[in-house]
Amino acid sequence: MAKDFNNLNVWIPKQLERVGKGVEQLANEAGISRTAIYRWMYDQDRPTTQSMAKIVHVLKVSLSEGLHQYVPKRRGRPPERDDAKNNNA
Repeated sequence: MAKDFNNLNVWIPKQLERVGKGVEQLANEAGISRTAIYRWMYDQDRPTTQSMAKIVHVLKVSLSEGLHQYVPKRRGRPPERDDAKNNNA
């Protein structure tokens, strides 16, 4: 499994500055909430591929560049460990 990595806190502001936009304008043009973008920037969540596609379209960069800025987090509860099950039996 890939090492956990998130560079969105650096990448998004840099791209916004490059295109002369703010988070609110990015959110409006991409059809995504400002809250979602801030959550990605502060590593409280990670965007889906569909959300990143909307963002990179507004920022005028390739989807592959956007997707290389983070590793998606697994959703939901972490899988149970086998040894924890065996200890309770």
